[in-house]
Amino acid sequence: MSPDGTYIAYVNSKNITESEIWVKDLNSGSTLEIYSNMICWNVKWSPDGSGVLFNTLHSTTAGGIYLIPRFGGTARQLADSPWLYTSWAPNGSRIAFVGVNDRTIRLLDIESGAIDTVFIEGIDTHVHYPDWSPSGQLILFQTDDEAYQKLWIARIDGTDPILLHKAVCGTSLFMMHPKWSPYGDAVYYLNGEMRGRLVFDLMKITVDAETGEASGDPVCVLAGLHSSAERGLGNVYSISHDGRYLLYNHMNIHSNIWLVTIEGKKGGYSTRKEQLTTGTTWKSLATISPDGNRIAFAMGDENAMNIYTMPLEGEAREPEQLTFFKSLSDLPVWSPDGSEIAFLSNQDGALRVWRVGAGGGIPEPFETSSARLESNYLAWAPGPDIIYRSKSVGLDNYTLLDPHSGRERLLIDDPPPGYMFSPVWSPDGKRIALFWNIPEKERQLMRTWVISVEDGSRRM
Repeated sequence: MSPDGTYIAYVNSKNITESEIWVKDLNSGSTLEIYSNMICWNVKWSPDGSGVLFNTLHSTTAGGIYLIPRFGGTARQLADSPWLYTSWAPNGSRIAFVGVNDRTIRLLDIESGAIDTVFIEGIDTHVHYPDWSPSGQLILFQTDDEAYQKLWIARIDGTDPILLHKAVCGTSLFMMHPKWSPYGDAVYYLNGEMRGRLVFDLMKITVDAETGEASGDPVCVLAGLHSSAERGLGNVYSISHDGRYLLYNHMNIHSNIWLVTIEGKKGGYSTRKEQLTTGTTWKSLATISPDGNRIAFAMGDENAMNIYTMPLEGEAREPEQLTFFKSLSDLPVWSPDGSEIAFLSNQDGALRVWRVGAGGGIPEPFETSSARLESNYLAWAPGPDIIYRSKSVGLDNYTLLDPHSGRERLLIDDPPPGYMFSPVWSPDGKRIALFWNIPEKERQLMRTWVISVEDGSRRM
Protein backbone atom coordinates (compact mmCIF):
# COMPACT_ATOMS: atom_id res chain seq x y z
CA MET A 1 0.00 0.00 0.00
CA SER A 2 1.34 3.45 -0.91
CA PRO A 3 2.21 5.79 1.99
CA ASP A 4 -0.85 7.98 1.33
CA GLY A 5 -3.12 4.91 1.14
CA THR A 6 -4.45 5.68 -2.34
CA TYR A 7 -2.55 3.09 -4.42
CA ILE A 8 -1.45 -0.51 -4.17
CA ALA A 9 1.39 -2.14 -6.09
CA TYR A 10 1.31 -5.87 -6.71
CA VAL A 11 2.82 -8.64 -8.82
CA ASN A 12 0.73 -10.52 -11.35
CA SER A 13 2.38 -13.83 -12.24
CA LYS A 14 1.28 -14.88 -15.72
CA ASN A 15 3.19 -18.17 -15.45
CA ILE A 16 6.41 -19.46 -13.88
CA THR A 17 8.60 -17.41 -16.26
CA GLU A 18 6.57 -14.22 -16.75
CA SER A 19 5.40 -11.68 -14.20
CA GLU A 20 4.26 -8.07 -14.19
CA ILE A 21 4.10 -5.25 -11.65
CA TRP A 22 0.83 -3.33 -11.57
CA VAL A 23 -0.32 -0.22 -9.73
CA LYS A 24 -4.00 0.13 -8.81
CA ASP A 25 -5.75 3.41 -7.92
CA LEU A 26 -7.99 2.57 -4.95
CA ASN A 27 -10.24 5.57 -5.62
CA SER A 28 -10.93 5.09 -9.33
CA GLY A 29 -10.21 1.37 -9.57
CA SER A 30 -7.98 1.88 -12.62
CA THR A 31 -4.83 -0.23 -13.02
CA LEU A 32 -1.54 0.36 -14.82
CA GLU A 33 1.25 -2.07 -15.69
CA ILE A 34 4.58 -0.45 -14.85
CA TYR A 35 7.07 -3.32 -15.35
CA SER A 36 7.33 -6.87 -16.67
CA ASN A 37 10.12 -9.44 -16.53
CA MET A 38 10.88 -13.11 -15.92
CA ILE A 39 10.14 -13.13 -12.16
CA CYS A 40 9.34 -10.16 -9.86
CA TRP A 41 8.68 -10.15 -6.13
CA ASN A 42 8.95 -8.16 -2.90
CA VAL A 43 7.29 -4.96 -4.13
CA LYS A 44 7.64 -2.03 -1.68
CA TRP A 45 6.76 1.65 -2.03
CA SER A 46 9.40 4.28 -1.34
CA PRO A 47 8.62 6.29 1.83
CA ASP A 48 7.63 9.36 -0.21
CA GLY A 49 5.44 7.29 -2.56
CA SER A 50 7.29 8.38 -5.71
CA GLY A 51 8.65 4.96 -6.65
CA VAL A 52 8.36 1.23 -6.24
CA LEU A 53 11.23 -1.00 -5.10
CA PHE A 54 11.21 -4.62 -6.24
CA ASN A 55 13.38 -7.68 -6.83
CA THR A 56 13.56 -9.36 -10.21
CA LEU A 57 15.25 -12.11 -12.19
CA HIS A 58 16.18 -11.62 -15.84
CA SER A 59 17.36 -15.23 -16.13
CA THR A 60 18.03 -18.13 -13.78
CA THR A 61 21.23 -16.42 -12.57
CA ALA A 62 20.93 -12.67 -13.29
CA GLY A 63 18.74 -10.05 -11.63
CA GLY A 64 18.78 -7.57 -8.81
CA ILE A 65 17.00 -4.86 -6.82
CA TYR A 66 15.35 -2.16 -8.91
CA LEU A 67 13.53 1.13 -8.34
CA ILE A 68 10.93 2.37 -10.82
CA PRO A 69 8.70 5.48 -10.84
CA ARG A 70 5.24 4.69 -9.53
CA PHE A 71 3.55 5.24 -12.89
CA GLY A 72 6.24 3.47 -14.91
CA GLY A 73 9.37 4.55 -16.74
CA THR A 74 12.99 3.45 -16.65
CA ALA A 75 13.80 1.00 -13.87
CA ARG A 76 17.05 1.82 -12.06
CA GLN A 77 19.19 -1.07 -10.81
CA LEU A 78 20.36 -0.58 -7.21
CA ALA A 79 22.00 -3.98 -6.59
CA ASP A 80 22.87 -6.91 -8.81
CA SER A 81 22.05 -9.80 -6.44
CA PRO A 82 18.55 -11.19 -7.11
CA TRP A 83 17.53 -13.26 -4.06
CA LEU A 84 17.06 -10.57 -1.46
CA TYR A 85 14.78 -9.36 1.31
CA THR A 86 14.60 -5.55 1.34
CA SER A 87 13.46 -2.71 3.59
CA TRP A 88 13.43 1.07 3.25
CA ALA A 89 14.98 3.48 5.72
CA PRO A 90 12.16 5.77 6.88
CA ASN A 91 13.75 8.83 5.21
CA GLY A 92 14.16 6.97 1.90
CA SER A 93 17.93 7.49 1.72
CA ARG A 94 18.96 3.84 2.16
CA ILE A 95 17.65 0.30 1.95
CA ALA A 96 18.54 -2.70 4.07
CA PHE A 97 18.82 -6.06 2.36
CA VAL A 98 19.99 -9.61 2.94
CA GLY A 99 20.46 -12.66 0.75
CA VAL A 100 18.95 -16.08 1.40
CA ASN A 101 21.92 -17.42 3.36
CA ASP A 102 23.38 -14.14 4.63
CA ARG A 103 24.57 -13.79 8.21
CA THR A 104 24.86 -10.01 7.87
CA ILE A 105 22.62 -7.11 6.88
CA ARG A 106 23.75 -4.70 4.14
CA LEU A 107 22.79 -1.04 4.02
CA LEU A 108 22.80 0.52 0.55
CA ASP A 109 22.86 4.29 -0.05
CA ILE A 110 20.34 5.08 -2.82
CA GLU A 111 22.27 8.04 -4.25
CA SER A 112 25.90 6.91 -4.03
CA GLY A 113 25.45 3.15 -4.25
CA ALA A 114 27.80 2.68 -1.29
CA ILE A 115 27.14 -0.44 0.78
CA ASP A 116 27.86 -0.85 4.50
CA THR A 117 27.89 -4.36 6.00
CA VAL A 118 26.32 -4.73 9.44
CA PHE A 119 27.41 -7.61 11.66
CA ILE A 120 24.90 -8.33 14.43
CA GLU A 121 26.58 -8.83 17.80
CA GLY A 122 26.41 -12.46 18.93
CA ILE A 123 24.36 -13.62 15.89
CA ASP A 124 26.00 -16.31 13.79
CA THR A 125 23.15 -17.74 11.77
CA HIS A 126 21.14 -16.84 8.70
CA VAL A 127 19.25 -13.53 8.88
CA HIS A 128 15.86 -12.96 7.23
CA TYR A 129 13.28 -10.19 6.77
CA PRO A 130 15.11 -7.03 7.88
CA ASP A 131 12.68 -4.18 8.60
CA TRP A 132 13.77 -0.63 9.45
CA SER A 133 12.04 0.99 12.42
CA PRO A 134 10.03 4.20 11.87
CA SER A 135 12.54 6.04 14.09
CA GLY A 136 15.38 4.94 11.83
CA GLN A 137 17.43 3.80 14.83
CA LEU A 138 16.51 0.09 15.05
CA ILE A 139 16.38 -2.91 12.72
CA LEU A 140 13.99 -5.85 13.12
CA PHE A 141 14.98 -9.25 11.72
CA GLN A 142 14.44 -12.99 12.06
CA THR A 143 16.87 -15.87 12.50
CA ASP A 144 16.21 -19.60 12.09
CA ASP A 145 18.23 -22.54 13.34
CA GLU A 146 17.48 -26.20 13.97
CA ALA A 147 15.89 -25.51 17.37
CA TYR A 148 14.24 -22.09 17.20
CA GLN A 149 12.81 -19.36 15.04
CA LYS A 150 13.62 -16.00 16.65
CA LEU A 151 12.67 -12.36 16.22
CA TRP A 152 15.35 -9.79 17.11
CA ILE A 153 15.66 -6.02 17.36
CA ALA A 154 19.10 -4.39 17.22
CA ARG A 155 20.58 -0.94 16.77
CA ILE A 156 21.06 -0.06 13.13
CA ASP A 157 24.82 -0.61 13.54
CA GLY A 158 24.22 -4.19 14.78
CA THR A 159 24.83 -3.51 18.47
CA ASP A 160 22.63 -4.29 21.48
CA PRO A 161 20.48 -7.05 19.93
CA ILE A 162 17.31 -7.87 21.89
CA LEU A 163 15.56 -11.23 21.59
CA LEU A 164 11.94 -10.21 21.04
CA HIS A 165 10.29 -13.62 20.62
CA LYS A 166 11.23 -17.20 19.88
CA ALA A 167 9.25 -20.26 18.84
CA VAL A 168 10.42 -23.85 19.06
CA CYS A 169 10.69 -25.42 15.62
CA GLY A 170 7.85 -27.91 15.40
CA THR A 171 5.39 -25.93 17.52
CA SER A 172 5.17 -22.97 15.17
CA LEU A 173 5.34 -24.30 11.64
CA PHE A 174 6.37 -21.01 10.10
CA MET A 175 7.12 -17.64 11.66
CA MET A 176 7.53 -15.24 8.79
CA HIS A 177 7.58 -11.63 7.55
CA PRO A 178 7.99 -9.54 10.74
CA LYS A 179 7.19 -5.83 10.30
CA TRP A 180 7.16 -2.71 12.41
CA SER A 181 3.90 -0.91 13.12
CA PRO A 182 3.77 2.58 11.54
CA TYR A 183 4.52 4.25 14.88
CA GLY A 184 7.14 1.76 16.09
CA ASP A 185 5.06 0.71 19.08
CA ALA A 186 4.47 -2.88 17.92
CA VAL A 187 5.87 -5.66 15.75
CA TYR A 188 3.67 -7.82 13.54
CA TYR A 189 4.50 -11.22 12.05
CA LEU A 190 2.80 -14.17 10.39
CA ASN A 191 2.49 -17.45 12.27
CA GLY A 192 1.69 -20.40 10.01
CA GLU A 193 0.10 -23.70 10.98
CA MET A 194 -1.20 -26.73 9.13
CA ARG A 195 -5.00 -26.65 9.32
CA GLY A 196 -5.77 -28.95 6.45
CA ARG A 197 -3.40 -26.69 4.54
CA LEU A 198 -0.99 -23.96 5.56
CA VAL A 199 -2.92 -21.08 7.16
CA PHE A 200 -1.38 -17.92 8.61
CA ASP A 201 -2.44 -15.85 11.62
CA LEU A 202 -1.33 -12.23 11.94
CA MET A 203 0.35 -11.80 15.33
CA LYS A 204 1.28 -8.62 17.21
CA ILE A 205 3.84 -7.89 19.94
CA THR A 206 3.68 -4.52 21.73
CA VAL A 207 7.16 -2.98 22.08
CA ASP A 208 8.84 0.16 23.34
CA ALA A 209 9.38 2.40 20.31
CA GLU A 210 12.73 3.68 21.60
CA THR A 211 14.37 0.48 22.88
CA GLY A 212 12.46 -2.31 21.12
CA GLU A 213 11.79 -4.10 24.42
CA ALA A 214 8.62 -6.23 24.37
CA SER A 215 5.91 -5.31 26.86
CA GLY A 216 3.77 -8.41 26.52
CA ASP A 217 3.27 -11.74 24.82
CA PRO A 218 2.23 -12.08 21.17
CA VAL A 219 -1.49 -11.77 20.52
CA CYS A 220 -3.46 -12.80 17.44
CA VAL A 221 -4.80 -9.80 15.52
CA LEU A 222 -6.41 -11.64 12.62
CA ALA A 223 -6.76 -15.42 12.35
CA GLY A 224 -6.92 -17.60 9.28
CA LEU A 225 -5.32 -15.44 6.60
CA HIS A 226 -5.35 -17.63 3.51
CA SER A 227 -2.27 -15.83 2.31
CA SER A 228 0.34 -16.96 -0.18
CA ALA A 229 3.16 -16.34 2.31
CA GLU A 230 4.34 -19.92 1.82
CA ARG A 231 5.11 -19.22 -1.83
CA GLY A 232 8.32 -17.37 -1.22
CA LEU A 233 9.94 -14.09 -0.30
CA GLY A 234 7.22 -11.68 -1.39
CA ASN A 235 5.77 -8.78 0.55
CA VAL A 236 2.54 -10.60 1.43
CA TYR A 237 0.95 -8.04 3.75
CA SER A 238 1.17 -4.30 4.24
CA ILE A 239 0.03 -1.87 6.92
CA SER A 240 -1.01 1.66 5.99
CA HIS A 241 1.12 4.50 7.35
CA ASP A 242 -1.70 5.74 9.58
CA GLY A 243 -2.09 2.25 11.07
CA ARG A 244 -5.76 1.98 10.07
CA TYR A 245 -5.65 -0.60 7.28
CA LEU A 246 -4.16 -4.01 6.65
CA LEU A 247 -3.63 -5.11 3.04
CA TYR A 248 -2.97 -8.79 2.32
CA ASN A 249 -3.52 -11.35 -0.39
CA HIS A 250 -6.13 -14.07 0.08
CA MET A 251 -6.01 -17.46 -1.63
CA ASN A 252 -9.14 -19.55 -2.03
CA ILE A 253 -7.83 -23.06 -2.61
CA HIS A 254 -9.56 -26.38 -3.01
CA SER A 255 -8.42 -29.61 -4.58
CA ASN A 256 -9.68 -32.84 -6.06
CA ILE A 257 -8.11 -36.20 -6.80
CA TRP A 258 -7.62 -37.50 -10.33
CA LEU A 259 -6.63 -40.93 -11.58
CA VAL A 260 -4.30 -41.23 -14.55
CA THR A 261 -4.15 -44.66 -16.21
CA ILE A 262 -1.20 -45.47 -18.48
CA GLU A 263 -2.14 -47.73 -21.38
CA GLY A 264 -0.30 -49.33 -24.27
CA LYS A 265 3.22 -50.62 -24.70
CA LYS A 266 6.66 -49.11 -24.96
CA GLY A 267 6.80 -46.68 -27.85
CA GLY A 268 3.03 -46.34 -27.94
CA TYR A 269 1.95 -45.20 -24.49
CA SER A 270 -1.25 -43.27 -23.99
CA THR A 271 -2.89 -41.93 -20.86
CA ARG A 272 -6.47 -41.76 -19.70
CA LYS A 273 -7.48 -39.50 -16.82
CA GLU A 274 -10.63 -39.25 -14.75
CA GLN A 275 -11.69 -37.20 -11.74
CA LEU A 276 -12.35 -39.28 -8.61
CA THR A 277 -13.58 -36.64 -6.17
CA THR A 278 -15.63 -33.46 -6.42
CA GLY A 279 -16.43 -30.50 -4.19
CA THR A 280 -14.59 -27.50 -2.77
CA THR A 281 -12.88 -29.07 0.26
CA TRP A 282 -9.16 -29.70 0.47
CA LYS A 283 -7.92 -33.21 -0.34
CA SER A 284 -4.40 -34.32 0.42
CA LEU A 285 -2.19 -36.32 -1.90
CA ALA A 286 -3.70 -39.78 -2.25
CA THR A 287 -1.75 -43.03 -1.83
CA ILE A 288 -2.65 -46.27 -3.61
CA SER A 289 -3.07 -49.48 -1.60
CA PRO A 290 -0.53 -52.30 -2.16
CA ASP A 291 -3.10 -54.35 -4.10
CA GLY A 292 -3.89 -51.34 -6.30
CA ASN A 293 -7.61 -51.40 -5.56
CA ARG A 294 -8.10 -48.44 -3.20
CA ILE A 295 -6.69 -45.04 -2.33
CA ALA A 296 -6.30 -43.32 1.04
CA PHE A 297 -6.37 -39.55 1.45
CA ALA A 298 -7.24 -36.81 3.93
CA MET A 299 -10.13 -34.41 3.35
CA GLY A 300 -11.43 -31.36 5.20
CA ASP A 301 -10.61 -27.72 5.86
CA GLU A 302 -8.45 -25.63 8.19
CA ASN A 303 -10.53 -26.70 11.19
CA ALA A 304 -10.59 -30.48 10.75
CA MET A 305 -9.10 -33.04 8.37
CA ASN A 306 -10.00 -36.73 8.47
CA ILE A 307 -8.81 -39.91 6.78
CA TYR A 308 -10.81 -41.51 3.96
CA THR A 309 -10.46 -44.44 1.58
CA MET A 310 -12.07 -44.94 -1.81
CA PRO A 311 -12.13 -47.76 -4.41
CA LEU A 312 -10.42 -47.08 -7.72
CA GLU A 313 -12.82 -49.17 -9.78
CA GLY A 314 -16.55 -49.88 -9.81
CA GLU A 315 -19.68 -47.79 -9.80
CA ALA A 316 -19.85 -47.18 -6.03
CA ARG A 317 -16.76 -45.00 -5.86
CA GLU A 318 -17.67 -42.97 -2.82
CA PRO A 319 -15.25 -41.86 -0.06
CA GLU A 320 -15.47 -43.93 3.13
CA GLN A 321 -14.54 -42.01 6.30
CA LEU A 322 -12.20 -43.83 8.71
CA THR A 323 -11.58 -41.15 11.36
CA PHE A 324 -14.02 -38.70 12.90
CA PHE A 325 -11.67 -36.29 14.65
CA LYS A 326 -12.27 -32.62 15.32
CA SER A 327 -8.60 -32.02 14.62
CA LEU A 328 -6.12 -32.21 11.80
CA SER A 329 -5.10 -35.56 10.33
CA ASP A 330 -3.11 -35.97 7.14
CA LEU A 331 -0.55 -37.95 5.13
CA PRO A 332 -2.19 -41.41 5.18
CA VAL A 333 0.05 -44.31 4.07
CA TRP A 334 -0.71 -48.02 3.73
CA SER A 335 0.87 -50.91 5.61
CA PRO A 336 2.67 -53.45 3.39
CA ASP A 337 -0.25 -55.92 3.58
CA GLY A 338 -2.85 -53.17 3.10
CA SER A 339 -4.67 -53.94 6.34
CA GLU A 340 -3.79 -50.70 8.16
CA ILE A 341 -3.23 -47.03 7.43
CA ALA A 342 -0.79 -44.81 9.30
CA PHE A 343 -1.21 -41.05 9.40
CA LEU A 344 -0.24 -37.94 11.35
CA SER A 345 -2.73 -36.28 13.71
CA ASN A 346 -2.79 -33.73 16.51
CA GLN A 347 -5.94 -35.26 17.99
CA ASP A 348 -4.54 -35.51 21.53
CA GLY A 349 -2.83 -32.11 21.42
CA ALA A 350 0.56 -33.31 20.17
CA LEU A 351 1.41 -34.28 16.62
CA ARG A 352 1.87 -38.07 16.58
CA VAL A 353 1.83 -41.02 14.24
CA TRP A 354 -1.52 -42.85 14.39
CA ARG A 355 -2.92 -45.96 12.75
CA VAL A 356 -6.38 -47.22 11.88
CA GLY A 357 -7.71 -50.34 10.20
CA ALA A 358 -8.14 -49.94 6.46
CA GLY A 359 -11.70 -51.18 6.85
CA GLY A 360 -12.44 -48.98 9.85
CA GLY A 361 -12.07 -49.35 13.61
CA ILE A 362 -10.76 -47.30 16.51
CA PRO A 363 -7.72 -45.18 15.61
CA GLU A 364 -4.73 -45.60 17.93
CA PRO A 365 -1.68 -43.35 18.42
CA PHE A 366 1.90 -44.53 18.72
CA GLU A 367 2.32 -42.97 22.15
CA THR A 368 6.09 -42.53 21.98
CA SER A 369 6.00 -40.85 18.59
CA SER A 370 6.45 -37.08 18.44
CA ALA A 371 6.41 -35.61 14.97
CA ARG A 372 7.49 -32.20 13.80
CA LEU A 373 4.91 -29.97 12.17
CA GLU A 374 7.38 -29.86 9.28
CA SER A 375 6.82 -33.62 8.90
CA ASN A 376 5.28 -33.19 5.50
CA TYR A 377 6.11 -36.73 4.50
CA LEU A 378 5.22 -40.16 5.87
CA ALA A 379 6.27 -43.49 4.35
CA TRP A 380 5.45 -47.12 5.09
CA ALA A 381 4.73 -49.73 2.41
CA PRO A 382 6.63 -51.61 1.11
CA GLY A 383 9.08 -51.22 4.00
CA PRO A 384 8.72 -52.84 7.42
CA ASP A 385 8.89 -49.56 9.40
CA ILE A 386 7.08 -46.24 9.30
CA ILE A 387 9.33 -43.31 8.38
CA TYR A 388 8.63 -39.84 9.75
CA ARG A 389 10.48 -36.75 10.89
CA SER A 390 10.70 -36.81 14.66
CA LYS A 391 10.42 -33.74 16.86
CA SER A 392 13.35 -35.00 18.93
CA VAL A 393 15.88 -34.97 16.13
CA GLY A 394 17.33 -32.21 13.97
CA LEU A 395 16.07 -31.09 10.62
CA ASP A 396 18.54 -33.41 8.92
CA ASN A 397 17.33 -36.83 10.01
CA TYR A 398 14.36 -39.18 10.01
CA THR A 399 12.99 -41.72 12.49
CA LEU A 400 12.13 -45.36 11.77
CA LEU A 401 9.12 -46.52 13.81
CA ASP A 402 8.55 -50.27 14.27
CA PRO A 403 4.73 -50.65 13.98
CA HIS A 404 4.74 -53.88 16.02
CA SER A 405 6.83 -52.88 19.05
CA GLY A 406 6.57 -49.10 18.80
CA ARG A 407 10.36 -48.81 19.14
CA GLU A 408 12.10 -46.01 17.26
CA ARG A 409 15.57 -45.49 15.87
CA LEU A 410 17.26 -42.84 13.76
CA LEU A 411 17.74 -43.42 10.05
CA ILE A 412 21.33 -42.13 10.29
CA ASP A 413 23.34 -42.14 13.52
CA ASP A 414 25.85 -39.49 12.40
CA PRO A 415 23.96 -37.12 10.12
CA PRO A 416 26.17 -34.60 8.31
CA PRO A 417 24.83 -31.07 7.69
CA GLY A 418 22.09 -30.53 5.17
CA TYR A 419 18.40 -31.23 4.78
CA MET A 420 16.81 -34.56 3.84
CA PHE A 421 13.31 -34.99 2.50
CA SER A 422 10.87 -37.33 0.70
CA PRO A 423 12.21 -40.73 1.80
CA VAL A 424 10.81 -43.82 0.04
CA TRP A 425 11.36 -47.53 0.60
CA SER A 426 12.91 -49.78 -2.02
CA PRO A 427 10.62 -52.62 -3.22
CA ASP A 428 12.54 -55.12 -1.06
CA GLY A 429 12.25 -52.96 2.08
CA LYS A 430 16.00 -52.95 2.70
CA ARG A 431 16.97 -49.49 1.44
CA ILE A 432 15.65 -45.97 1.49
CA ALA A 433 16.05 -43.40 -1.27
CA LEU A 434 15.75 -39.69 -0.48
CA PHE A 435 16.75 -36.22 -1.55
CA TRP A 436 19.54 -34.58 0.42
CA ASN A 437 20.69 -30.97 0.27
CA ILE A 438 24.29 -30.83 1.47
CA PRO A 439 26.16 -27.50 1.77
CA GLU A 440 29.21 -27.32 -0.46
CA LYS A 441 31.22 -24.12 -0.79
CA GLU A 442 28.28 -21.94 0.31
CA ARG A 443 25.91 -23.73 -2.08
CA GLN A 444 23.12 -26.19 -1.37
CA LEU A 445 23.41 -29.11 -3.78
CA MET A 446 20.37 -31.38 -3.99
CA ARG A 447 21.26 -34.95 -4.78
CA THR A 448 19.64 -38.36 -4.51
CA TRP A 449 21.01 -40.81 -1.93
CA VAL A 450 20.35 -44.46 -1.15
CA ILE A 451 20.72 -45.60 2.47
CA SER A 452 20.83 -49.20 3.72
CA VAL A 453 18.70 -49.78 6.82
CA GLU A 454 20.63 -52.99 7.53
CA ASP A 455 24.13 -51.55 7.99
CA GLY A 456 23.62 -47.78 7.62
CA SER A 457 25.84 -47.49 4.56
CA ARG A 458 24.92 -44.80 2.08
CA ARG A 459 25.86 -43.74 -1.42
CA MET A 460 25.07 -40.77 -3.62
